[in-house]
Amino acid sequence: MQVGENADVTISGDGTHQVLHLSAGWIDLHVAKLQPDQQFVVDTSELQVEVRGTQFRVSIVRPQARCGDGAQTRIAVTEGVVMVHQNGVDTRLGAGESWPTRCEPDAAPALADATRTMPSQGTAGASSRPSRLGEQNDLFAGALRAKRQGDVRAALMGFEHLIKRYPASPLAENASVETMRLLKSTDPPRAIDAALRYLEAYPSGYARSEAEAILAGAP
Repeated sequence: MQVGENADVTISGDGTHQVLHLSAGWIDLHVAKLQPDQQFVVDTSELQVEVRGTQFRVSIVRPQARCGDGAQTRIAVTEGVVMVHQNGVDTRLGAGESWPTRCEPDAAPALADATRTMPSQGTAGASSRPSRLGEQNDLFAGALRAKRQGDVRAALMGFEHLIKRYPASPLAENASVETMRLLKSTDPPRAIDAALRYLEAYPSGYARSEAEAILAGAP
């Protein structure tokens, strides 16, 4: 478990049934595969995330009306699968996917203009939305694979391509954070630029303290 600087986390339960309660900040979790009689759940004020063995992040952010109907919880899965339980509805998230699954930018006209400049795929309107979301997931998952394989250049290209092509994607913030972390260890001068861009785009983002730490260490 990696806990964000301002996270508010408590754990309850016993050795086989554990519940992690997150009320502020963010946590990164890598949970080993559980036995059939074991249960591990992350609980926020809005939902429960049930895990069988995976790597993922849960964060509490400032709500946005156009993202998850104002939901504060964000989930991003790196490996494996999690089940999100909310108001009687179960949502399965795999590697490269995130929650809320329905996020729209506040600047809707700008996104519409950007979408109109993309090459036609033979569909229009709402019917093209799932394919764009699928491409976003594929880009993010591909960049993560490259990162795990040690191919920093390919990982950076993947994350940066996602950010540039889909700046309003629900995965854009995660891609920005991954970019910043990779550059911190491989190219510090570029990491400073990445941290500045992150704070400008996400002033209350879950990785704000990481970005500020990079800037604090700048010469």
